[in-house]
Amino acid sequence: MSFYTSSFKPRPKLFVFSILALLGIIAICLFTARAYFIGTGDLISETEAVRIQHSTENLCLYGTTAANNNPAYKLAIYRKIKPEITIMGSSRVLQYASEMFNRKFANLGRTMNHLAEGPAMLERMLAVKKPEMIILGVDFWLLNPKRRLRTGQAKHLNVISPADPSMLRVLIEAVLNQPELISASSWGMKPASCDLGVKTRFYKSGFRADGYRIYAPWSVVDGTELHDYQFRNTLSRIKKQRKHFERAKEPDLEKLDLLIDFIDKIKAAGIKIVVMFPPVAPTISRAMSKPGQYDYIGRAAEILKKRGIEVFNLHDAEFLQTSDCEFMDGFHPGAVVSARMLEYMARTDKRLARVLNYNEINRLLKLEGLATPYSAAMVNKNEPDFLGIGCKKPKLR
Repeated sequence: MSFYTSSFKPRPKLFVFSILALLGIIAICLFTARAYFIGTGDLISETEAVRIQHSTENLCLYGTTAANNNPAYKLAIYRKIKPEITIMGSSRVLQYASEMFNRKFANLGRTMNHLAEGPAMLERMLAVKKPEMIILGVDFWLLNPKRRLRTGQAKHLNVISPADPSMLRVLIEAVLNQPELISASSWGMKPASCDLGVKTRFYKSGFRADGYRIYAPWSVVDGTELHDYQFRNTLSRIKKQRKHFERAKEPDLEKLDLLIDFIDKIKAAGIKIVVMFPPVAPTISRAMSKPGQYDYIGRAAEILKKRGIEVFNLHDAEFLQTSDCEFMDGFHPGAVVSARMLEYMARTDKRLARVLNYNEINRLLKLEGLATPYSAAMVNKNEPDFLGIGCKKPKLR
């Protein structure tokens, strides 16, 4: 009888050393990744991002992939500029630029994506400085009875923290899923410099120092890669009644009361206010025009007026003499449309008329068919027909 005897002997010290070595390698990799993303600007604080943007005379864009920190970032801009005029709303008001005004201006777009965020942001603003005027862009879907009323987390500011492992994980995953992002940033332990953010650098899209959103992905990728090429995404939403385009005949009265309370708070603080419903592209407006489908938008404007609140219902953009070509997608107006809106509202609102820079407004109005004139100037390229709808764009070069 023979027995097989193994010569293997456990080596606990070697095992522990191997584990520690592995952890050390992981720690070095994470430290290197963290330093890299601090250098790209993705993991610097909002205050530091704004400081860098305002420390140079050159255009410097910001946009982090780490987290949705828009309210915190826009508050940092507000603290820095201490504006007299500001605009609040969602991403649909991001094409209002400081050049359009003759007073200090900050764009606070993406600080009111739902109704509860408005009062929370106003409270933070008043702790810094009271603006002279707020232009309030109200998305039509905020008053839709079929959409859930969001109230939680409005007072919580999501800020960038280099020590937050979840933010680092999001950034690493973004680069692993899209390795070409690295081509826009160099490796090395370098301090953050313009432009700020890996996706901002790659897509040439991000926030300017005044909060205006530069949008130029069409200068990097083919138009068919854009999310609303030929308005397919928005038209699909309308057809399927989803993602902001649920149908309703009457507005949600509870949501209207919340909006009115917010407007009353602005007035009580001694701030002038201009309330408007931003437009959708003419093709989208026509798709929404069938009676009984989206009647709640016009009804909401009527109720507000009956409650003593003047509102510019600009949902149907065709009376502004604009076109689909001046939109960035189905429901995001470009800078030329924004200039048209300001000029239109100022015809009857003399308070607004007094703070507009008409030289810039009139310059933009002549750029018929352009959606992103400031972006085109930044990348030094003529704007193409990036929506693929047959637009003939005026030449800037």
